[in-house]
Amino acid sequence: DFMTLVIDGVIITVCLFACRTLNDRVMLKGIDNDAEALQGNTAVGLSECGMYIATGFVLNGAFSGVSESIGAGVLSAVVFFIVGQAALLLCGLCYEIITPFNIRDEIKKGNAAAGTALAGMLIALGIILRASIAGSSAGWLADFVSFALYTLFGIVLLLIFRKAIDWFLLPDTSIAVEVERDRNVAALALTEAGVIAVAIVIGSVM
Repeated sequence: DFMTLVIDGVIITVCLFACRTLNDRVMLKGIDNDAEALQGNTAVGLSECGMYIATGFVLNGAFSGVSESIGAGVLSAVVFFIVGQAALLLCGLCYEIITPFNIRDEIKKGNAAAGTALAGMLIALGIILRASIAGSSAGWLADFVSFALYTLFGIVLLLIFRKAIDWFLLPDTSIAVEVERDRNVAALALTEAGVIAVAIVIGSVM
């Protein structure tokens, strides 16, 4: 147990540093995160926080389950961390595309509401990806097919409920107005909390 803890701990630490690099180069491409943080850009900090928490959920799923040996368990965990991280980044970029404003530009401007929106969605995606990855292996092909189907199912449900939450909690306005014009962090914190709650429910029934 002690050796497993040490090995897993080292791998998880390396994965988190890799997540930081990927986040800087892919999710927040064109933004110098360290420089922005030193200048007090809360939006960048919130976005990185969301990515770290989401990655933590992915790692939790990747390192769950029982394997026939430490080596097989580590290999499976690393592979599904890579697959899960790729899915998280892809979903995050797709979310940027479907938002009615340029979320990356807003984050670069220090718009904390935009950072809250991205962080909340990343965390919700991380919860769903964790549910898709978690569990003992049933074979590489079965695991990949299961991951793909559950991830697609979970994300479709999340997007549907995301729209419903926006309509229910912000009936007289829109996310674009609250983020781009009003920079209303409170409104985004409320809606993202709803999205994360829904993601927990979706993940628990997957």
